[in-house]
Parts: sequence; structure tokens; C-alpha cells
Amino acid sequence: MPESNDEDFTRHLMVDKVLGLHTEKKIQRHVKVKAGKSFYDGDEIYWASRLSKGYGEITPSKAKLLKKQKGLCHFCKAKFRNGDLMESHHLKQKAKGGEDSYKNLWFDLVK
Repeated sequence: MPESNDEDFTRHLMVDKVLGLHTEKKIQRHVKVKAGKSFYDGDEIYWASRLSKGYGEITPSKAKLLKKQKGLCHFCKAKFRNGDLMESHHLKQKAKGGEDSYKNLWFDLVK
């Protein structure tokens, strides 16, 4: 390969690169936060479902269980708060024939 300066080398590397058209880019829509909502207002169900859609660190499965339980601990009925430790448990133990499904899972507050 003959010697070349940096500009020629860069141009050579970019020969196979193709810029995409703007029409080929998928538009990403964003959902606005509901009016009057604040992360600190205590509505953990709303924020859990919102954060599970890729805006936060909560998984969709955890958000689904929180929504099903209306944000309340299955055992003590206390409201889950941001930062609480949660454990998932089976209502009917797997050893006794319980399934590994959403219908059979619940969150409990770790104290």
C-alpha cells in the first residue's frame, strides 16, 4: 500500500460508509408526564409503570406486579415507597404445585 497522508487514509476508510436518509429513521414519540404528577407525590403505581417502559431501572415484570397489587405489600398492606426492598413470593409454593406465573406471584416488603 503506497504511503499517504491522514486525509487520504480517512477518505479511503469512508468509501464503504453510506449516510442514511432522514426518512429511514423511525420517529420516537415521547409520552408526557400527566398534569399534576410529581415523582414525590407518592403515586408509586403510576411511576412504576412509567419507569418500566425504559425511563428507569424497574423491570416491566416488577411494574406489572406493583400495578396488580395497587402498590401495596401483600403481607402487611403497607404502601411501597421509592427505595423499599421488595421480595417476590409464590402464593402457592412451587413444591406444592404452584405455577411460576403472575397470578401466583406477589411482592412483600422486606423489613
